[in-house]
Amino acid sequence: MNKQVSVIIPAYNCAKYIRACLNSALNQTYTNLEVIVIDDGSTDDTKEAAVSFGDRIRYAYQPNRGVSAARNQGIKMAQGDYIAFLDADDVWTADKISEQVAFLALHPDIGVALTDMEFISEDGRSTGFYKRREAYPHDGMILPDVMIRPFPFPSTVLIRKNVLDGVGGFNENLRRSEDAEWFLRVAMKYKVGLIEKPLTQYRDVGNSLTTNMQVYETRICVLNDFFRQHPKVVSQYPDAAKQSLYKAYRDYGKDLLHQGQCVEARRQFLQAGKYQKNTECLGFIMKSYLKPLMNGGRR
Repeated sequence: MNKQVSVIIPAYNCAKYIRACLNSALNQTYTNLEVIVIDDGSTDDTKEAAVSFGDRIRYAYQPNRGVSAARNQGIKMAQGDYIAFLDADDVWTADKISEQVAFLALHPDIGVALTDMEFISEDGRSTGFYKRREAYPHDGMILPDVMIRPFPFPSTVLIRKNVLDGVGGFNENLRRSEDAEWFLRVAMKYKVGLIEKPLTQYRDVGNSLTTNMQVYETRICVLNDFFRQHPKVVSQYPDAAKQSLYKAYRDYGKDLLHQGQCVEARRQFLQAGKYQKNTECLGFIMKSYLKPLMNGGRR
């Protein structure tokens, strides 16, 4: 059966990239697609770029409410048996959807199929690859691995519509790390599979320092909230829960240290040390004291 795939594209001021994004969706070798663009209050030429594709896409505008609300609106409009998410600055290889549909047909017990990724620059040059098997060593119920690395990269996702109905949409109270919170809920209930091919191209358009810091802060809040809401998960996977929080605080501290915010970095490393005591964490704490001395006392 040639099941329909609904492609949901949330867009906010992405006129520069959305044509390439839409072309990659519309030129899939798998042809039973509906492409839905949710314009989340763009103030540039995103609308003009999108509607230039005519009736090949479904376009809807909403006042700016964030990417979660845009994806959720797309989910409400979707008529397909499968849902694929595609961020407006990313692109797919031509066989991305056909590979994922075939994979899920062969594995009826798996609810979500992910792909590997190629990173590309703003102008489309390849900058590297992410082999996700390093993060998720096997297919199936992989919640402990997702707890440690809760990053689905939505443009890599194809999910069965009934699975999405079972887990729900994205948390509209979150402007960042909404995909991590959603993926934790998915992995808690459903099996996840991985196609080990870079079928998704993730465009690194750069973020401000403030945005990066907020991503770390939100990620930590998401993890803590998830563990509070699901204490059985913590008791079932205590090591993964500790490692996930250790890694989140450590990574935040490393970025702060790199930016020269040594006092705040130290605070994050001390938080990390509550979950794992090791020489790595101790080394970072020492660096947080030494770096100001090497920089003439600047903190």
